[in-house]
Formats: sequence, C-alpha cells, structure tokens
Amino acid sequence: MQLFTHTMSVAAFTVRLALKLKQVDFEQLAVPHLTSVKAFNAPAQSMNLPLLQDYQLAINQPLAILEYLDEKYPRPPLLPEDIGLRARVRAFAHSVIGEVYPLANHQILNYLSQTLLIKEQLQARWLQDWLQGNLQKLNQLLEDNAEWGPFCFGYELTLADLALIPQLHYAQQLMIDLSKLPILVQIYQYCMHLNLFQEAINSPSFRCYWPGKKVT
Repeated sequence: MQLFTHTMSVAAFTVRLALKLKQVDFEQLAVPHLTSVKAFNAPAQSMNLPLLQDYQLAINQPLAILEYLDEKYPRPPLLPEDIGLRARVRAFAHSVIGEVYPLANHQILNYLSQTLLIKEQLQARWLQDWLQGNLQKLNQLLEDNAEWGPFCFGYELTLADLALIPQLHYAQQLMIDLSKLPILVQIYQYCMHLNLFQEAINSPSFRCYWPGKKVT
C-alpha cells in the first residue's frame, strides 16, 4: 500500500496509526502542500489528501480509509462489539475528524491569509479559539460518558482514540492551552506512552512525490 500525504497532516497521522495497528506494510509519499493531485490513477485525480492506494483502488477521506482497513484487516478491531457502544465510538470519531480536523486544513488557512488578508496574529487567534471550543465539547462528551478509562471508551483502543490523539498532538504543537481538558489530556498522555503512537509519530521517512512523476 502507498499513503500519499502532506508531511504534517493530522489525518495522515490517524491513518498511519490504523496501518501500524493492523500491521500493514505501507510506503509514505509526501506531496507538496500547494500541489493538486493530478498524476495518480484516474479514480484518484480529484481526491484530497491523505490518499491510500491499494493496487488499483484509491481511497481518500480518513474515516473511509479507516473503515476500509478495518474491514480488510478485522483484527484487531477498531470498533467494539456492542452495537450501542459502536455507534457512540463512531459518533465521537466523526465529531473529531469531521468538525475539528478541517479547522487546520491548509486550504482554509491559506484562504484566511491570502484571500481575506487576515493577519497572522488574528489567524492564530481564530484557530486557537475554534480548536479550544471544539476540544472542550469533546472533553465534555467523555466526561458525560461513564465508560471512559485509559482510552476514550474504556480499556480497548478504538476508532475514537485514533481520531483524537493526532488532533491533540497537533494542538500541543500549536501551544494550545489544554489545562481545562483533563480527560482528553489523561487519555493523550496514556496513549503517547504506547509504542504504537510513538512509531506513528516517528514514522519512516517520506519519499517525496512530485506530480507528473510516475510512482513505482
């Protein structure tokens, strides 16, 4: 498998976690930030990154990639067996990936700076306020959930953790104040001591991919 991504992508961190958890061999290819993806196989031409290429199949959108991997490699599972808990894990993961990840999308940030001409200081304030607000909602969701433990939903790693930890890691890099998010911080600290998460962060070096160049 090949994972096409930007080097600092939060979503790619999530996908790497799933690939490593499932013990799937893959190669990472870094695509320059301001480049459209034109030279993949035809189905992938209009897709955003990260993008997973599995032979002739090209998949983008992190949740779709995670579900594909979980169906192709069912062990260990990303979702619990209980149908109700499974729905809650999915809902939490969707909240993180669908509502929080886009805030730091480089296309949005470039639009703020280059089209709306918002100054860097105000742009940073905008990002900080929105990230903190959404992370507080996630912390409250888990506080209302009596089943949270070392992981988001108890003692088993799930889709929710794979979605959450990369976002918290990114927030920490941005110096976002996490002091009012005690549950998220506790889960983050626990996960970051696990080899899986350290390996996903310290992933093997990227091979640079330039559009127009054939990928072998």
